Amino acid sequence: MSEEMVSGVEAIVGARDDALYGPLLLIGAGGVLVELARDAALRLLPVSGHDVTAMIDGLKLKQLLAGYRGKPPADRKALEATALALGRDGCARGLGRRSSFNIGRLGSRSS
Repeated sequence: MSEEMVSGVEAIVGARDDALYGPLLLIGAGGVLVELARDAALRLLPVSGHDVTAMIDGLKLKQLLAGYRGKPPADRKALEATALALGRDGCARGLGRRSSFNIGRLGSRSS
């Protein structure tokens, strides 16, 4: 039933406080593609809008967002805004007692 509720392109967006590198932002293909495609990018926080755009541009997810195999394009700007907000919030507040936070099935529908 959950498969029917999520439409569009699934992405994962997360933040993590790595013991070696410090705070990181994660963007990648979500849903079953998280493990299957292993299509993800990491950047040290803080990130800019340009950084988030470059992260997505380096992923195969970019093709899905653009409208792959006749599917309508997804709202890439909404995904970028979500990732940027999570990155800014993670920096401003610090991850605190949480060592990580992620949204594993973020749906991006056509704009």
